[in-house]
Amino acid sequence: MTTLQTDRLKLREVELADAPFMLELINQPAWKAFITQHDVRSEQQAADYIDTRIRSMYRTHGHGLWLVESKASARSLGLCGLLRREGLADIDLGFAFLPTTWGNGFAREASIACLQHAFDTLKVERVAAITVPENTRSIRALIALGFAYVSPYSLADSQDVLDLYSLDADSFNLHIHR
Repeated sequence: MTTLQTDRLKLREVELADAPFMLELINQPAWKAFITQHDVRSEQQAADYIDTRIRSMYRTHGHGLWLVESKASARSLGLCGLLRREGLADIDLGFAFLPTTWGNGFAREASIACLQHAFDTLKVERVAAITVPENTRSIRALIALGFAYVSPYSLADSQDVLDLYSLDADSFNLHIHR
């Protein structure tokens, strides 16, 4: 089981017991507007989502989205991790946080830990990121991490046009350590 740590955060695998938090996060307006709409209305449906969508990625790829917790309070803040999407050549950085946590640098801190894991441990050459063009907060976060815009992109199972970003290990190290 992979666990990542930063000064303020612990990133751990999502467990079925995290269903109440997932129910809250998935039903946030920002999740529905910028990530996707899921018909998750109960803790049991959230537990099913965790098992079929999140934990299945751990089983298949050895990584996925991690639950981001505050070390100080053990409070769940959001998700951040490395996804493997059909049709996308590179691992994809993904993150989502409760709006009450925005503006505290948690997404950046968790993303840096995930990117360091991708480049240093998994030894990938590049990490991708995709977002809807209207998600200006995420786009600013990606650019602050050193990602560069590549092109419009559509996932294999969708007609939605997303923005594709990319970051290689050298650019990440130069950007983060300057």
